[in-house]
Amino acid sequence: MIQDLNVKFLISKCVESTDLHTNFKINFSRFYLGDYYKIKTEEYLAYNFYITRFGKIIVANTDKGICYLHFVNDEEEAYRNFKSFFPDCELKREESVEHKIALNIINENKWPEILNIHVKGTDFQYKVWRGLTKIAFGQLTTYSELGKNINMEKAARAIGSAIGSNDIAYLIPCHRVIQKTGKISGFRWGDLLKCKLLQIELSEVVEK
Repeated sequence: MIQDLNVKFLISKCVESTDLHTNFKINFSRFYLGDYYKIKTEEYLAYNFYITRFGKIIVANTDKGICYLHFVNDEEEAYRNFKSFFPDCELKREESVEHKIALNIINENKWPEILNIHVKGTDFQYKVWRGLTKIAFGQLTTYSELGKNINMEKAARAIGSAIGSNDIAYLIPCHRVIQKTGKISGFRWGDLLKCKLLQIELSEVVEK
């Protein structure tokens, strides 16, 4: 495993905006009012906690795909955060096929033919999150290069905020964006975890 994520090494792994390409294995859909109504009256969000090679997670899905994935330290706090993100929605703790798909991606980088993701966010966040999925396993990029790729070159601060608001960790790989100086910071679930994610991903690419 790569132990030292030094600045020079990290910068060498960053790709330019032109090297970020759409991941056609991901199908994005967005939450609309009708989706909320169905979850509150006819359907439910299936959620559960799991142990992964990066630590514990909570993951949830609707009938349209994975809608929530957070790294977890405390289950009770994680559940409260999850419930507050989907207020008044019906929640049911159970395993699902979608959860197993997410676990296969996280633990083995094993992808299905299509990964369905159901995101809750603004138009701007949606565009940034789709941009994040263009960063391939073992790649890094900077906020500015991501901005260029999604035609928002002058919105670096807003892009950073949208990345920090990502509620589908790893599958929408916000951990693969670093500062152009090579600095690792600002990861929602802690910079130590971000280092761990990158150490393992980059090591596996080197080993291949």
